[in-house]
Amino acid sequence: MAIDTSEIPTSGPRKGKGVYILHVYRDHLWSHGEKSDPPEFKSLEAVAENETEAADGVVEASPEEPEEKQELNLSVAEVDKIFEASLLQALKVKLTPDGASQHLPMMASAFYSGYVLASRPVNVDIKQSSYKKVAKLFKAMEKKGLFKCKEMRGELHLMSVNWQHKEKGNVKPIQISIEARQGRKAVTKITGMENFQVSVNDLAKQLQTLCASSVAVNELPIGKNTPHPIAEILVQGHQEKKVTEELIARGVPSKHLQVTDKTAKKKK
Repeated sequence: MAIDTSEIPTSGPRKGKGVYILHVYRDHLWSHGEKSDPPEFKSLEAVAENETEAADGVVEASPEEPEEKQELNLSVAEVDKIFEASLLQALKVKLTPDGASQHLPMMASAFYSGYVLASRPVNVDIKQSSYKKVAKLFKAMEKKGLFKCKEMRGELHLMSVNWQHKEKGNVKPIQISIEARQGRKAVTKITGMENFQVSVNDLAKQLQTLCASSVAVNELPIGKNTPHPIAEILVQGHQEKKVTEELIARGVPSKHLQVTDKTAKKKK
């Protein structure tokens, strides 16, 4: 909002700037996201009909399905790490040097909503962190030398990125490991999908079809170095080729895929 809602007059003429337009449908920022369509709105006739029914007192409330909320007991420091890692991930994987030359400068709020939020492995809010506000997160990262910011027209803008910064190399690749299970049977294990916004369940269903094999999804325990939940996918057989092809098709760069065959016999 350009102004506080409490300052909007309830009657009389309403003129002036009420909102900031961050991006529009099918623009460059939209193309870097999930490319979803806006929700369908009811026609004016349907709205008028609902209002008439409401006036007559005959409106039936439509049942709503309860939302499933995942409670995560994360400390402030853990939330800070999630946002810092998500910002690095957004720069490295989503923006990229080529994209930066096309889209920068960009409002920090637009980069946060279109890139950083989509890179979070879990649903956490900036208010849960020590930063509290988006601008403070960006200014803290600027002090570390990750990028340059500038205040323009009352808005913080991301101006340029230091692609040579040492923290830029911290993007962990997706691990594809072929291991022996139950004697000589092999299984292909995939971990690290969360770092690239790959839906674990959707990928598992697709691999089950592509590989014509049994597939299992397991949630791994939260450890010291993994403050947020991560999962592994187990596919029966040597499926590294099909797994790699599917991940690349989902937008994961091949350089961020690490394949290890633990069933290969070592040379003496």
